[in-house]
Amino acid sequence: MNRLKKNTRLLIFILILSVSAITLFSQKAFYEEAKKNVVQISPENAKKMLDEGGISLFDVRSEKEYLLGTINSAINIPWSVIVEEITKYVKDKKQKIIVFCYKGGRGTMAAYKLMKAGYKNVLNIEGGITAWKNAKLPVIMPEDKKKPKA
Repeated sequence: MNRLKKNTRLLIFILILSVSAITLFSQKAFYEEAKKNVVQISPENAKKMLDEGGISLFDVRSEKEYLLGTINSAINIPWSVIVEEITKYVKDKKQKIIVFCYKGGRGTMAAYKLMKAGYKNVLNIEGGITAWKNAKLPVIMPEDKKKPKA
């Protein structure tokens, strides 16, 4: 009986490890596909577009990251739930949307998820908020504005 318990535990461990590896591979494949399809824009071009108006801006980082500083007018929705939550803010799938994260990876995946959900004009800030800050563009602390709740 002890041997059966050990074998069962080993089998469960191998199964969990296999599922984790498949999940990691799937996410990497999704990211690679997203990189091929998502339009990346420079922080400077994003700033110009935001200044012109008519664009919805989404910070797709975690709330913890968002609280460390964000771009004015950005709505915080983590990338993993962007498709489910964006409908609270964007009713027209033709609306221009810009997303960003810390360095660009999650923003690229969020943009691709939105594109696959039928959104037509989705852009990602290349290099995320890190590139935005490096370009000396303004960042605000969320307490400087009322945080829209997703």
